[in-house]
Amino acid sequence: MKKFWWKVTAAALCLALMLAGCKGAQPALPDSTPAQSEVPPGMAVAYGVVLDYTDGTLIFRTNSGLEYVLKLSQSTILPEEGIAAGARVEVVYDGSLDGKGEKRPDIYRVSAAQAQAIAPVYTGSTIDGVVTQAALNDTAIRTAQGKEYTFTTADNVQALRDGAQKGMWIRIVFDGALEGSDTSGVIVRSVLECAAQPDTVQTPGTVRSYDEAGHTMTVQASDGTRYSFDTEFVELDTPNGLRTGSQVVVYSRGQLAADGEKAQQALVYRVSDVRLSPVRQLEGVVERAEEDGGLVLHLCDGRVITVYGKQSGTQEELDAGDVVRVSYTGELMGTDTRQMKVQKIELRAAALDAETSVLGTVSQVSGSAITLEACDGRTLHFSQLAPGGEISSELKKGDTVRVYYTGWLGTPQDTADTSGAKVVRAVFAYN
Repeated sequence: MKKFWWKVTAAALCLALMLAGCKGAQPALPDSTPAQSEVPPGMAVAYGVVLDYTDGTLIFRTNSGLEYVLKLSQSTILPEEGIAAGARVEVVYDGSLDGKGEKRPDIYRVSAAQAQAIAPVYTGSTIDGVVTQAALNDTAIRTAQGKEYTFTTADNVQALRDGAQKGMWIRIVFDGALEGSDTSGVIVRSVLECAAQPDTVQTPGTVRSYDEAGHTMTVQASDGTRYSFDTEFVELDTPNGLRTGSQVVVYSRGQLAADGEKAQQALVYRVSDVRLSPVRQLEGVVERAEEDGGLVLHLCDGRVITVYGKQSGTQEELDAGDVVRVSYTGELMGTDTRQMKVQKIELRAAALDAETSVLGTVSQVSGSAITLEACDGRTLHFSQLAPGGEISSELKKGDTVRVYYTGWLGTPQDTADTSGAKVVRAVFAYN
């Protein structure tokens, strides 16, 4: 009997070994994902974030800010959990990501990167600074507080006519958290010119004094108001030099504080010769079109103005909440538009897609409301959320943030009125 059971056991063991051998010889299942460290010889790896994934087409932004549209094949190995916008991934490929047509890259694998997905509170963060060094793929800046950072940038994220130049004030928009001065964990979205941003105020005037060695300047506006400010890190775009009587345009973050006011002076980005920018621009949110052809706009700083332009047909097509850019000559004095001559009104973003933002420091915050001490001196209490909007629980009093909202700020009576604005998100900002 013992001999019989021994034979049965031996036969069962042989059969098990044969089955195991057959199973081990099978190819990997199509949906299996090799370990991230396994990169086939001759292939390369790119790290970044998913912008969109639809029907086998992956829109992908690398950590250096380059964007690619990649066609995946049926043999491309994908993560079991799928691909979602905002996910951090690594892309293993053969060829060049820049390749087109027959030379387009062969995407071998897309897999989740070790880094976690970027939280909304770190998505679309901004930092303003003056360029201290600009290389091919790196841009170094110094903020108004004297902090220095170096970002990995790329040509296609620089929305600048001649690229970043030393001495220029730029705004870097990025995803990810800054750890001290370490920028290795962020992905740059765009590099913008501060002086051209919607929250920049343009003040035309005449130079009354300029101390080059002492880095100070006083400019007088056409209404007689004088403004004095520091020029040590200001970009001076004045080919013919600066002297008393020079006609200039001052670009600043918010309204300039007049001499004698107790308010802190606004950050000045640039002083340029008025002849270099005879046509100026502003952006505003449409509230309504008047029967007499006027267009009521809300500016970022809460001012409400009515502009009149020749392109009334364009105005009739605009809806409340649309963001428009107005090109004009002459001067805008506060809310007085009588010296403005509108050249063109352009739609920048339709109401459904339009977002505006304001920078400041959190004084109070909850899940549905946030109070901001804005950089321009206003206290803004946001208590309405846009559909899908959120205010992160990570925010606390004292944080510097940029609040993105739909709608508009301000009324003719109160520039700090927020009843027309709904918060989309509030993200960390570094300035």
